[in-house]
Amino acid sequence: MLFDWKSALLFVGAGQGLIVGLILLFEKTENYKRIFGLTTILFAIHLIEYSIFRSPNSFDKLVEFFGYRFPIRLCVGPLFLFYTIRLTQIKKLSFFAITFHFVPALVSLLLLIPFFILPHYTKILLLNSFVPFGNQYYDKLISLLWIVSIFSMFIYLFFSLIKIIKYRSRSAEHHSNEEKFWVLSFYRFTFLCVMVLVGYLFAVALRLFEALDTSMLYSIMSFILMTNLVILSIAVMKQKRIIPVEAMGPKKGFDVIRKVNKVTEEELFEMDAVVLGNSLFLNPNLTINDLASVLRIPSHIVSHRINKGHRKSFFTYINEYRIEHSKNLLSQTDAKILAVALDSGFSNKTSFHRTFKRIEGITPEAFRFKNRMLQ
Repeated sequence: MLFDWKSALLFVGAGQGLIVGLILLFEKTENYKRIFGLTTILFAIHLIEYSIFRSPNSFDKLVEFFGYRFPIRLCVGPLFLFYTIRLTQIKKLSFFAITFHFVPALVSLLLLIPFFILPHYTKILLLNSFVPFGNQYYDKLISLLWIVSIFSMFIYLFFSLIKIIKYRSRSAEHHSNEEKFWVLSFYRFTFLCVMVLVGYLFAVALRLFEALDTSMLYSIMSFILMTNLVILSIAVMKQKRIIPVEAMGPKKGFDVIRKVNKVTEEELFEMDAVVLGNSLFLNPNLTINDLASVLRIPSHIVSHRINKGHRKSFFTYINEYRIEHSKNLLSQTDAKILAVALDSGFSNKTSFHRTFKRIEGITPEAFRFKNRMLQ
């Protein structure tokens, strides 16, 4: 049998990645989605190459494919970061800045060219006698590229995670609903990818220093990472363009006001009265700019009042009003949970559930049941 069941499982994951990635790449959509499609495709190709390499029956016959995983891995990390950048901001990177990140991939490809042109049986002999960081040139080269390529993916995904965390913080100060929901999902997927890559590095270290055979562990983590990318790719297909950081107002001027101005009780009362009296929180697309327009003051002053006076983000400030409104609906009506969510200013049931439980400590269903038991 050419492939064992472990390799077949990885092929299934890679096949899904190729299909979803190709749809994203050639679909009539925004360029930043195509970047993510290309990322998924390259990781799927890397997984196919690894599946061939890890199966003894296929390795001897398909040894020509060995080595391409290293340049591919060195491309996956930068592409994921570029997707994150294009997702969260309008400003484009210069051609030089983009090209610079792919230099390691090009260098690794050039270093591997002598290996690629070796005769078939010479490759088999070299790889069968492979010793991590051994005395032979290819032992050192393959070991180094192995570690550097995985570490590169980890570093780029880690910085992508940092960028998403910063965006979440800015978004919470300016938006009350959808932005938070999508970015939270993307954050969780990226966090899982980073954790899997930590396991990758650990497995590679054990393998290179011959402390333990980690092929099974490596296969499981590869499948998890591929599945994660496939699910995220499907989410990217449905995702709408989020508000870029450039549209969130100046941050420097806002920080200065934070340090200097105090917030009076009258200012807080005025703002709270406007939000409550006009039921602004019932608008699922409410932004801090909308509230600032009603109050007729700059948005950074509104954000300063909420952060300094109420000690919470705009997202939390608005959603607390929504939850109070939903509690009245849950107590006084028999409306379904989805209807309560939509009538309270939430755009979907999932976001309502998560926010309600975070603020009240119980689910909407549990709150309704408990409230009726006390009546």
